[in-house]
Amino acid sequence: MDVVFYFNKCAHFVKPIWIFFCMVVTYVIFPDKSYVPATIALLGILIFDIVTKYVAISVKNGGLINSIRIGKIRSESFWLGTRKKIVGVLTVMILCGLSFRLTTFTTIPLLIQSFCFSMMFVREAQSAVENLMEAGVDNLGWLLNTLKRKEKQMLQKEMVEEAQIDTKKDDNTNSPA
Repeated sequence: MDVVFYFNKCAHFVKPIWIFFCMVVTYVIFPDKSYVPATIALLGILIFDIVTKYVAISVKNGGLINSIRIGKIRSESFWLGTRKKIVGVLTVMILCGLSFRLTTFTTIPLLIQSFCFSMMFVREAQSAVENLMEAGVDNLGWLLNTLKRKEKQMLQKEMVEEAQIDTKKDDNTNSPA
């Protein structure tokens, strides 16, 4: 009788469906230990970006309390943008995690994850710096320019590598066997 009571209490308080859902998400998003620090850094910059957005809105509208009172912080567009950002990041994280499960070679998925997370980190950092500049921090223009330049370099490097891969594919398909 105690065993039945114990399992009933576990199912009622622990919520095994929630634990199963968390287990599946963890399995997909963190297929390797190397994904954990990158995910922590990415989530950290996301939170920092949201906080800096609050600060920028508060400065523009005469403080946090006044911003809440006039509805700028609760506005649907603000939360819609935040939700879009979170869904986008989670989508990329899931795709990177699934790419790890796709192949037996770990190098390729780790490169994909590294590139995707780096790009998202740079873009979120740009957004946070722009928010701080809107809030009146004027001496961060150099950092914003550096982040934009780094993003362009990363994208150009990726485009060159992609063009080289396409050229090799064309050479292989056109060569006589």
